[in-house]
Amino acid sequence: MSGTKVMYVVTAQEYAALEAERDRMLVLLNEAVLVWQQGLTELGMLTDDKVSLKLHMLKEIKDIYAKNFFEKAGETVRKNIRQLQHDVEQTRIEKRARELAFRRSKRQRLLSAARAIAAEFRRTGCDIPADFKQAMENVAGCTDAEFELYQKIVNTAMPAFLAQTVEGAEFFTIAHDLVASLKDGLEAPQQISALRADEMAPPDPKVRRLDKLIAELEIINDPSVTEVFMQRVKTISTQQSDAQRELLVDSLMVDLSDFCRKRRERAQATSLLLELQAELKANTSPAATSISIQVDFALKRLSDVKTAQQFVAQARAEWKREVSKEFAATKRQAVLDGFAALGYEIKDGMATAWARNGRIVVSKKATPTLGIEIGSSDTAEHVQVRAVAIVPKGRQRSSESDRDVELGWCSELAKIREVLLAAGTKSEIETALPAGSTPLKVCESKDWMGDEAEEAAGTRKSKTQTKYL
Repeated sequence: MSGTKVMYVVTAQEYAALEAERDRMLVLLNEAVLVWQQGLTELGMLTDDKVSLKLHMLKEIKDIYAKNFFEKAGETVRKNIRQLQHDVEQTRIEKRARELAFRRSKRQRLLSAARAIAAEFRRTGCDIPADFKQAMENVAGCTDAEFELYQKIVNTAMPAFLAQTVEGAEFFTIAHDLVASLKDGLEAPQQISALRADEMAPPDPKVRRLDKLIAELEIINDPSVTEVFMQRVKTISTQQSDAQRELLVDSLMVDLSDFCRKRRERAQATSLLLELQAELKANTSPAATSISIQVDFALKRLSDVKTAQQFVAQARAEWKREVSKEFAATKRQAVLDGFAALGYEIKDGMATAWARNGRIVVSKKATPTLGIEIGSSDTAEHVQVRAVAIVPKGRQRSSESDRDVELGWCSELAKIREVLLAAGTKSEIETALPAGSTPLKVCESKDWMGDEAEEAAGTRKSKTQTKYL
């Protein structure tokens, strides 16, 4: 493979910047892991398996960095930080949802007991106490403090009223056992265990979904929002009609799902922008400052994830281009110095000509009819090199020795890369054509500063049109 080649070039200065960014990103990732570990520990959900997985994740990322895949590793770090944050939030929501389900179950058990006792009141012709009625009507949607009160009413108010009936003593024993068993999560006494048939059925998926949405709503901790929805939850709990309660639950589910979805999208959009903003603030380059201003503006107006993702992708691409441009001058000079070390004539103005025209042709004094064309985009991230023939205008040349020329050039390129590496500039050949696969390009002798002949004829490609193998 000795024909035209495309090299990925990184100078010592650029590599130092990449290493500094790598260290910064690893610090952020380690901090995110510690926050994740602390969060799950507080929730009582941290396990050895989860810790092991995160340690494996850290090792994989370090391995990617070790292979000098800085851009891939950086994106992997950002993705894992977001996953760690999401994991803590989702764990918190899941735990709260389980708490809500248990809370609802306790209230349902107490309500079942109260209804069983109230039925016996009616059967024996006794009046149902007012506070007992209040407990039955409100227990489903009551607060924890109210629940404790209602539980005491159900547990302690019965003896005074049931003792007035002939069957009171016997029924009170049954009722007391029922309340105690339901309170402790035990099976109900045999006499009234049939009352719990519905309660023992598997939880309704819709109810589980509602619990999760309410848990997410509570975690937001915004009274101006949560109070509205929680009032609707309380209203549903007081409905006696199953059909009406189902309608209200469906309506609440739709509104709550929509609200939580939009909140998550806003949070994700903001997170993406703040993530980019933090990286920009850590960089003092003019390009970072300019893009940071755009991010500040975007934070005030973007609210959906898709738009934020598009903006962040564009901003990162622009930032990458600008940063690459900042290193391009030193990169072009490093490459020219490498050629100079092997005897190629490097003249004043060549670096400028390369930057302006996108390419130049260099040659050795001993072989003025053979040269090397060096080309790149304005960022000089990838450098294309190929052997060319330098022939004065109007003169013909033979192509018989073209393959030998390219083979000789391959050997020299290996030496140039060694010189670059010794100076701290790393290069990797990403694409190469076989020697002799294409005719040797012919340049006029005056072409060293960018092919003025083609430029005058209006046929030279601009540097933005440069195409690599």
